[in-house]
Amino acid sequence: MEATICPGCAEATRRGLGIRAAGVTPLLPGFSIGYKIGYATARDDDGRIFDSVQQVLEPLIWPPAVGSRVRSRTVAVDEGLENRVAVLMNDLGWFGLAFLDFIVPDDGKPLVHDFNGRFVASFEQVVAAGSNLAVVWASLATGREPPQAVPAADGVRFHWLEGDPRRALVERRGGLARDVLDCLLYARGAAHYMWRRDDPWPGIRYAWHLLSGAMRTLGRLIRNPLQ
Repeated sequence: MEATICPGCAEATRRGLGIRAAGVTPLLPGFSIGYKIGYATARDDDGRIFDSVQQVLEPLIWPPAVGSRVRSRTVAVDEGLENRVAVLMNDLGWFGLAFLDFIVPDDGKPLVHDFNGRFVASFEQVVAAGSNLAVVWASLATGREPPQAVPAADGVRFHWLEGDPRRALVERRGGLARDVLDCLLYARGAAHYMWRRDDPWPGIRYAWHLLSGAMRTLGRLIRNPLQ
């Protein structure tokens, strides 16, 4: 179920009732405007933080306004943010891997809006930047010394290739052809959700899955053009 912006109580109530009807509990966070930061790290039982990676998300999202990032790049880790993450994880008693997303409004104080204790779509960007948090996590979980942390490389890009063209079809920045071409140019040299040149089979399988779904949808539209 995709997130929805609800400008009033009545609409929020209707949306909440629909979510409850699906058997889950709705979450009602506040709505903040600002640029977004991604942050990946791992913590051991003694509260030590290992090998953090920070990302800046480009203001391109699919679905628009409330969806997932389609592009991001790595930047140097902000020491103040790192300290705040450490305090949060200590308060939670967190162990292992964590991926956090922040919104930074005009006052410059990052607000947590997502906390994932799992692998996320941009994990390949973390690896491409030189930080294999999967190995760190596994080492901590099995009582071994994790590998020596090294600063992540700046400017490593992530691209959600199947989401960005869909966004371009709607937003059409500078025109449809220009926006779609920009998607294809950005994809070159970026880390991807489900594609690696040295391990292409998962990406091929996933592309087939997406193509099959698109063909089924097209078939339904041809058979029932009014639906």
